[in-house]
Amino acid sequence: MAGLNGLTHLYLSATQVSDVSPLAGLTGLEFLDLRWTPLRDVDPLGGLSGLTCLKLAETEVVDVAALAGLTGLTWLDLEGTSITDVSPLAGLPHLGMLELSGSDVTDVSSLRSMANLTIIDG
Repeated sequence: MAGLNGLTHLYLSATQVSDVSPLAGLTGLEFLDLRWTPLRDVDPLGGLSGLTCLKLAETEVVDVAALAGLTGLTWLDLEGTSITDVSPLAGLPHLGMLELSGSDVTDVSSLRSMANLTIIDG
């Protein structure tokens, strides 16, 4: 992956990708689609500060704490996941769209202070 430092968009949806550690060095990545993969661990994505859109719908991800440092995120798709705690996302100043339809999230009160945030849950 070292030769892909200029990569800005990566579509890996509907693949068998379960380990994203090889993506950790792709700091220029702005858009990452991992929908419908067996992915569980998003910790390696925590350093991708250039990400503006991250799609994790229908994955096996249950913890989004590693995403707390992705301050450039404007769109996050967690639809159909088993995530229950979205409080780590409360510090993402640019997050404008959060998709939670079909997820296990029941409490979004920690995100109430995010004036620009639209939550899709339905």
